[in-house]
Amino acid sequence: LLHWEPLYVFSESPTQTFTKKKSSAPIAFVNLEPEWNLQWHLKKDTLLLKDLDQATVAVHSLKQNELSKLLDFFSQLPLEFELKTQIQVLYKTQLRGFVFGKDCDLCVLHHKAEGRLFLTDRNGFYNDFLASAYKKTQGRVLVMISNVQEDPPEGALVSSEIYELAEHGDQPTIGILGQLGKVVCYKAQPSAYQVDYISKLISSSAFYREPS
Repeated sequence: LLHWEPLYVFSESPTQTFTKKKSSAPIAFVNLEPEWNLQWHLKKDTLLLKDLDQATVAVHSLKQNELSKLLDFFSQLPLEFELKTQIQVLYKTQLRGFVFGKDCDLCVLHHKAEGRLFLTDRNGFYNDFLASAYKKTQGRVLVMISNVQEDPPEGALVSSEIYELAEHGDQPTIGILGQLGKVVCYKAQPSAYQVDYISKLISSSAFYREPS
């Protein structure tokens, strides 16, 4: 995966936090010996595990009205644990050199497709943001692109125009993220398949860590 270096720190934009509560927590995903106590510990050949009662998602977009829609979307996900959703409006003038500093289980970046897409790499709006967020979260990022020309085929996350952008639009990084399952595209709203995928992604991002 490509590597970027952030240029300077920016942390002025206010954030808001919203909480979704569910009545129960899931059963542990893996069996650990008693001394591990379902906390953050490293055990060879297993995943890391933390308390299974809460996850935090940080959602970012250039458009305030899209953040309101996304807040509703995340509040309605079929999760069996409490979900805290932090939202933040981004500004194009502040994206260069952006350093991501939030502690969250999953960083979500939303973009509404309007005209030509400039997402990643040299001319992309979000190159520094994604580089910093990817490093801070150890890869736990999701790019959601709405208002694409056509919904992806049934059972798919990404529409063909994103891969065309990667191949012919000098933005290979968005194609790499798509291949890694870190991009979801939709015209008006995510499909049932995408909703299920995002729900599982939040769960795995919150409660699993690969051993180093």
